[in-house]
Amino acid sequence: MQRAKRIFLIYSLIILGFNLNAQDYGGVGYIDMPSAYMLGDTDIKITHSRDFFHEGTALTYQITPFLMGTFRYSGFHTSWIWDRNIEVKARLLKESVYLPEVAIGIRDIGGTALFGGEYLVASKTFDKLSLSLGMGWGRLSGDGQFTNPLTFISDQFSSRTGSVGLGGRVRGSDFFSGESAGLFGGLSYQLNSLPIELQVEYSSDNFSGDQSTNIEYATQINYGIKWNRDDNTAFTLSRQHGDWGLTADFVTNTRHTPRAYKTNLSNLSSLLPGSISNNLFELLNYDAYRRGLNIIDGEIDEDAIILVISASRINYVEDLVTETMDLLSIHLPENINHARIILLDEGFQLYEIDVDLHEYRLERSISDSSLSGLDVYSSPFWGTRGISDFNLDWSLKFKQQLFDPDNPLRPWLTFGPNITFRMPREWVLLGRYEWSIYDEFDDNRRDASSVLPHVRTELMRYLTEGKTGLDYLYINKRGNLDSTWRYDISFGYLEWMYAGLNIDLLNYNPFSDFAYGISFAKLRQRAFDRGLGFNELDATTFFVSGYWDSPFYDMDIAIHAGQYLAGDKGATIDIRRSFESGWEVGAFATFTDVPFEDFGEGSFDKGLYFTVPWSNYINQNISRRGRNKIRFIQRDGGQYLDGFLGQFWFSMQHADPSYLQ
Repeated sequence: MQRAKRIFLIYSLIILGFNLNAQDYGGVGYIDMPSAYMLGDTDIKITHSRDFFHEGTALTYQITPFLMGTFRYSGFHTSWIWDRNIEVKARLLKESVYLPEVAIGIRDIGGTALFGGEYLVASKTFDKLSLSLGMGWGRLSGDGQFTNPLTFISDQFSSRTGSVGLGGRVRGSDFFSGESAGLFGGLSYQLNSLPIELQVEYSSDNFSGDQSTNIEYATQINYGIKWNRDDNTAFTLSRQHGDWGLTADFVTNTRHTPRAYKTNLSNLSSLLPGSISNNLFELLNYDAYRRGLNIIDGEIDEDAIILVISASRINYVEDLVTETMDLLSIHLPENINHARIILLDEGFQLYEIDVDLHEYRLERSISDSSLSGLDVYSSPFWGTRGISDFNLDWSLKFKQQLFDPDNPLRPWLTFGPNITFRMPREWVLLGRYEWSIYDEFDDNRRDASSVLPHVRTELMRYLTEGKTGLDYLYINKRGNLDSTWRYDISFGYLEWMYAGLNIDLLNYNPFSDFAYGISFAKLRQRAFDRGLGFNELDATTFFVSGYWDSPFYDMDIAIHAGQYLAGDKGATIDIRRSFESGWEVGAFATFTDVPFEDFGEGSFDKGLYFTVPWSNYINQNISRRGRNKIRFIQRDGGQYLDGFLGQFWFSMQHADPSYLQ
């Protein structure tokens, strides 16, 4: 059962593919050892490996064309220990006709140093043969084949502590240090007629970090055979350190252009009941709803139409505009030659698009459309007739607690009703109740031991006592104060641990790369059974935030400074790459006035996350995107309300007007 769970972890995270060699430890390389090569820019990859001693899962992302990061979660068959660590690899020299690819890397950059090691490696490809030669430090120094050459520069490189206690701190003084260093190397050969690659390597890892488990390796020569099942998936069977190993690799590119949402351009009104076919607005509203659009307001005169519209099932702004124009070109009389489309995103006024409807009918293209500014259009002409104000649906929801220190995957399958009730004055009631169908939380061995108020470390009590309960139930209102200021007000049971009031104000212009805002929350901790009751813990948070849509590699950067749930004060930096495809990949780190010793294991709050646009992979048009967050360890310092801080701005990035130009 445990093995099946771990294999399932691969598929529960992402739908992936493969196009480069990968090693047991993630990244790009041979079996144990790295090469100098990188993934393709914006590739994300899962590696799952199992050998005679270790089992591990690694998530690798090509952050920029020259920088790659890997989050690794490794377990040991002979003990309960599961180790989490990060590797960073940077390209120093790109391969050319005469020069090799050269890269430098650091493993376990801020962990416990169990897998700590650094390397410098060069790689060169000759047709179907690839060769690599590298020098390793730390765990990769092997038996110490020669004196660390950096000690000739400074005696500081001769000392290596090998451990950082609580973890979480960058162990900079250990990098490339130690009395000795070692060599490693590898080669691979791609067969001509079969999707098979042969691999051989000399490993400099002598498992010195695993001596507590009394491992003895038989040889440092490893070899394997890799089957490239297709361009997207590969499996490697290896003979390593005298025993057998198996590795599976999957990768996909997060920048891929999304599958446009297309419908049959035939007049859908032929399916309408005759009783409403004569009402133009009701006809537009009906067809729009079938296409995944919501018509909010509208007005029509002799030769022009103004339409306020948002999407219910369409992820991308260019698809939204195309669908709207197709809809208008089908239903509007020929004498209406001008359309002004006012786009809303999650309740907020974004921008307007003026289109020559006559020309669009001829070319079915928005290439000649112009963005006309940010005038607010808020007069209600006819509302949302034809769309139900109350929606109730039932759904299964798969959640998972990833990379727990005791267990790599704790699955959680729930079933329950979801409600959306649109009330007067643009208030919306949102809620979900869920029954637990299957979970694996009862074997948890960790108690909340924090010296800080237990704002988050009672997590397992919620997962055991409240595995069935109210997920959330709150009222929300979003809108514009003027052409740039937006507001978001929520009140009720906001998330599974906290209830109260949250207010966000954001100054946002979609034509600017910068935005700023403030947020405030007054909260009470919910009872552990996730009913309607409360614990005694109160919390107040407030933040001042700045946002930058940078021109560097599609990176969005947010900085929040203020007070967190435990009363600690500090700042959070959140960096993510967001793409028109709907993918988001990011990392965050929070530093507050809580000393590392009081924070506990991990030293400060940090983590990774990725958002998957499932509609790119599932043959349905759905706007839901699955977000997975990997927090290295859950502590009480640097915590804030889940799903609110920063999401106001980040949620608008897929509606960037540059996508229309």
